[in-house]
Amino acid sequence: MSRLFLAPFVLVFVLALACDSSQPPPPSIRFANLVPDSQAVDVCLKPGDVAAFGTPFVGGAGLSYPALSSRATVDAGTYSVRIVAGGATNCSTSLNGLGDISGVQLGEGAIQTLAVLGRLTGAGSPSIALGKYDDHIAPTPSGGVSMRAVNAAPGSNPEDVGVVSGSFLSPSATAVSYGNVSQYQTLPFTPGA
Repeated sequence: MSRLFLAPFVLVFVLALACDSSQPPPPSIRFANLVPDSQAVDVCLKPGDVAAFGTPFVGGAGLSYPALSSRATVDAGTYSVRIVAGGATNCSTSLNGLGDISGVQLGEGAIQTLAVLGRLTGAGSPSIALGKYDDHIAPTPSGGVSMRAVNAAPGSNPEDVGVVSGSFLSPSATAVSYGNVSQYQTLPFTPGA
């Protein structure tokens, strides 16, 4: 009698192991427009094994400065990115003739922000880059907020960022150079204070 009872238990255990969901999720990405002198932009993605770009990622009017898109999942792989004018209905023409950005790796389980950085006017040629930043989306302890700093000011010196209280700066990130991002810091936060 005990063998008949044990067999269904072993079968359920084996089936549970076969249904292991330890495979990482697909990459979750969002885009940011951090180009202060740009019009609204949109972003197009092209997987490395595909011949042509698809449709704009954000859609609608695109992203004005400084805006973030919603998150979306994509297949893991290597991508080319093309920046197009906000409101574009296809990806055939890049913004101001800017070239494509190739070799953008999006790995399984990644949670990232891809930020369009640079400038379109001013001294020298227009220069646009794509910053790729890993995001922390876990909840912070009660009474705190997780923050990080991105230096998106082309030509700037490394910057310190922090909280000012009275006449004192309490730095949360120091010497953040252009295109780079600080580590996350959890800062105390009191709503309404």
